[in-house]
Amino acid sequence: MTLRAAIYARISLDLKEEAGVKRQVYLATKQAEADEASLVATYVDNNISAFSGEFRPEYDKLIKSIEADELDVVYVYALDRLTRRTKDTLALFELCERYNVRVRANRGYDIDPSDPASRLTIVILGLIAEQESIDRAARIRAAYEDRARTGRPKTGGRRMLGYGVDGMTVIDDEAQAIRDAAQMVLAGKTLREIVREIFHARDIQSTSGREMSPQTLRDILLNPRVRGISTFNPTDPATGYRLIKDRQILGPGTWPAIIDEATGENLDVVLRDPARRSHHSGNAPTRYLASVLTCTCGDPMYSRSRRRRDGSMQRFYTCKRSNPGGKHVSIGAEIDELIERVILARMAEPDALRVIQQALAPAEDDAATDELQHLLADRNALLARRESIEESVIAGNIDVDTFGRLENKIAKQVATIEVRLAELTAVHDADPLAAELADASNFPEWWEGASVQDKRRLTRLLMEIHILPGRAGAKQFDPSRVQVTWK
Repeated sequence: MTLRAAIYARISLDLKEEAGVKRQVYLATKQAEADEASLVATYVDNNISAFSGEFRPEYDKLIKSIEADELDVVYVYALDRLTRRTKDTLALFELCERYNVRVRANRGYDIDPSDPASRLTIVILGLIAEQESIDRAARIRAAYEDRARTGRPKTGGRRMLGYGVDGMTVIDDEAQAIRDAAQMVLAGKTLREIVREIFHARDIQSTSGREMSPQTLRDILLNPRVRGISTFNPTDPATGYRLIKDRQILGPGTWPAIIDEATGENLDVVLRDPARRSHHSGNAPTRYLASVLTCTCGDPMYSRSRRRRDGSMQRFYTCKRSNPGGKHVSIGAEIDELIERVILARMAEPDALRVIQQALAPAEDDAATDELQHLLADRNALLARRESIEESVIAGNIDVDTFGRLENKIAKQVATIEVRLAELTAVHDADPLAAELADASNFPEWWEGASVQDKRRLTRLLMEIHILPGRAGAKQFDPSRVQVTWK
């Protein structure tokens, strides 16, 4: 009777003294041919550890094939390719015993349910393999920690954006994108906006090969490695994984920093602010008038769409109608172009750009602007220092009394800065658009390339837009219903 055979191959991330999966399959195939077995399936789990307990999809398929009584023999390079934990080895042996399946290894011992001594041999080999995995994991952890403590860069695995595979060489275009992103965060722009304007526009992907996402960018900007700081992630004993939340700061690294220390502290304050929505769900806004228009009832209006009878889609603006007794209206999407023409016409006037720049800037003179920037940086640094002190209290490194004195001192300094900030911004609210518009000699060109968020902020700064009730049953867009009040 021809034996029904399957091949299983696996390799983990530790490549020392391991046969690659292709070589494992080749050797197992030769062994099956020598036994004149009929090959039914080949299962390969690449870069997956058998000791960590991580799910192995191909191994799971192999087990199901055995349980379905589809196999007589399984060929492997060695038994530790199948299991590296004693309990898993025993479970596999009992499964093979139940379905009379033999495991043939190219190197080492086989699993033969018909051999009375096979169980003892398998248990001993399983214990040895498990201890080898434990020892290997301990060596790897020790090597990681030694690397981090001596400030050497992390190598192997996925590289850090901004650095080469050696962890030392700075990749200029990626590093500049990170610096620009940091400045845009501090200027008040959203991560989604930054990803679109920098990484998508410059065609810079994450090191996984995927498009940059807001969450990935946040992780990069908060990662101490881009600030030239060496870290170590201890393994969580409960899960066996190294978690970012457990990351330890060990000191300066030997590689060049992309983001300086002061900028890094300011980023920590902004991106870790609990009031900031770090996990935004849903699509990015695509209509700059969404939430800018005001309904007759007084609520903001948002973009909606509905299907016409002919199957086409009609887009319009309406409020959420949260007040049942109020007077609610809707208006067609033609208002987008109408307001755009109004803004472009206003900005074509000789004094328009100067008026907008004055409205956006906290002060006309450079000295006041510089002072504002320095005050904001000092305030952010103080807040970051206070957060660091709080963490030291939690860790038991600083007693509560000392924390109280330091916290009071920082609070007084922050209060002094905030008083001065209020004085500088009392006349005009500062807005990050000031820097962009200061260099925008061609406003229509700037508007064409501006993000939805920037258009929305500028529109709000220029005007208030109220939508008035229309004529009952009217099907056409009526511009007279749009009431613009310039600010």
